[in-house]
Amino acid sequence: MTDLFKWTVLQTEINIYGNCHDFVTVTNIRDFDISNCAIPVDGQWSSWTTTSCSMTCGNGMTYRNRTCDNPSPSDGGNMCQGVDNESTVCNLGDCPVDGHWGLWSSVRCSVTCGNGIGLRTRRCDNPAPSGGGNGCVGCDKKKKLCSLGKCHNGEWKKARKLKRKSHHRLMKNIMN
Repeated sequence: MTDLFKWTVLQTEINIYGNCHDFVTVTNIRDFDISNCAIPVDGQWSSWTTTSCSMTCGNGMTYRNRTCDNPSPSDGGNMCQGVDNESTVCNLGDCPVDGHWGLWSSVRCSVTCGNGIGLRTRRCDNPAPSGGGNGCVGCDKKKKLCSLGKCHNGEWKKARKLKRKSHHRLMKNIMN
């Protein structure tokens, strides 16, 4: 038997004779034009395209899409199988919450009778700042004069002594 490769090298001309019977027609093989043939091509998915999270903080959604065009189905080929879009929950961290002041406390006076210094305080807890939010703006302490009426009998000596101690303690609190 002759080696096929050696045989093909020696061939200088190919002669094709005969008829092709297909689709209820007879075509001479020499006249056959492949461009008239329909070759089904099945569709294939393109790559996914993904959106960014719909929120800049807290829970949001991310969507991704693809199309059946890599290649598109043609000449009776099948459509792509599966879904063309998906969604997932995304979370980029807690949203910043700015702090707001709570209510002022009642005035605490530095004396039990007579005139003294009153102190009120408040906290940055309504709500407290979180997630990188800003703290409260302004002071958390206020002082003002308070008057608890006249001291009677020996109360003024006691009040005066208490006033000095309380005043010293109160001033220490105000400065801190």
